[in-house]
Amino acid sequence: MAFTLFLKKQGKNNVKIGVLGFSWTTFFFGMFVPLFRKDFKVFLPLFLLYMGLGAAVFYMMPYTFSEIDGEQVLQMTDDLGLYNAFSTAFYFIINIFGAFIYNKIYTQALVNKGYYPVASEGTSTLKAYGIKFPQDFDEDEIEE
Repeated sequence: MAFTLFLKKQGKNNVKIGVLGFSWTTFFFGMFVPLFRKDFKVFLPLFLLYMGLGAAVFYMMPYTFSEIDGEQVLQMTDDLGLYNAFSTAFYFIINIFGAFIYNKIYTQALVNKGYYPVASEGTSTLKAYGIKFPQDFDEDEIEE
C-alpha cells in the first residue's frame, strides 16, 4: 500500500503529493502514470521501451506466403497465441517492476527539485524510505 506525503516548495504555495511504497496505479496503467504526473524524464524511456517491445513482438510474428486468387500474398499465420502470451507477460513484468520502484523515483525527483515535507514527521518518513535530501536542506524550516 502506498503512503502519501504533502510536499511544498520553499517560498511558494505549490503543494505536490509525494507517494512512497507499491504503486497500484503504475501496476495497472504502466507508462501513463508518469505522463499524468508530468514526469517526462521517466515517461520517455518507458514509452520507448513499450514501443520497442511492440515492434519486437510484431517483428517476431510468423508470416507465411499464401496463394489467394492465384496471387502470392504475405499473411500472418493463425498461431499467434505464443506471441500474444510473450508480449502480455513482458508488459506484466515491466508493470510489476515499475510498481515497486516508480513512487520512490517520483518522490526523490520532487525532493531534488526543492520540495520538502509540509509536516516534520514527513522528513523521518522520507529518510526511512531511503529518500536522500540535498545538502542545503534545513529541517528547521519545516512548518509544524
